Amino acid sequence: MTRPFVARPGCLAGLVLAVGVLVWAGISFSRHDPTPAFDPATTQEVVGAAAGCEPPGLPDPTPEQEQDRRAQIEQAARVDVATSGCLPAVDGGCDEPIISCRIRVGDEAITLRVEYGSCRDLITSRSCEYRLERTNRLLTQQRLHHEFAIFAEEQRAEGAVLRCDTIPGGADLFPLDDSPGLDPGYRSTPYRCYTREPKSVTDVYEVRLYQGGLPVFADERR
Repeated sequence: MTRPFVARPGCLAGLVLAVGVLVWAGISFSRHDPTPAFDPATTQEVVGAAAGCEPPGLPDPTPEQEQDRRAQIEQAARVDVATSGCLPAVDGGCDEPIISCRIRVGDEAITLRVEYGSCRDLITSRSCEYRLERTNRLLTQQRLHHEFAIFAEEQRAEGAVLRCDTIPGGADLFPLDDSPGLDPGYRSTPYRCYTREPKSVTDVYEVRLYQGGLPVFADERR
């Protein structure tokens, strides 16, 4: 005849203890909040793609400016830099021989070389052929936030907080050449962006600049 199982007092106490440890571990894990991999004092929250990344609202040239080649090129240089930097407007102009234009962005000034050809006089304006060539890659805080908001849109939808390092002065310049060890066209930067869901580890992304200065993001875990 099979005897019914009767738990001994010592076994029962051990079982209760084991269950208690498991419950405590589960509660502790649910409350665990890993330290963020970013410093709030040196980063900024990315709140969304910037509407200001549309073509800037610079004033239309006056009739006199439409007849002036230098004024046309200065306007084009400002539009070029403002659009790439996600800025509503920028200041700056071209030198007298119209060899280069110097446009101020935050604490930096980017130089654009000017190559131009002939001009044609129209009825009410003058059309000139020219090409602007940058001497540096430009990274602005606004463009960085705009591109990262697009890049991490899915993480934001899942509740993640998005942050990027603060660029001192709002803008930084980098050489046109590529960084050693990266794919062709890429330049490394010291800046990082981050995504962090509540009570989760932080995903860290290195900010790289592609040709033309477009920021791209490389997961540092890979």
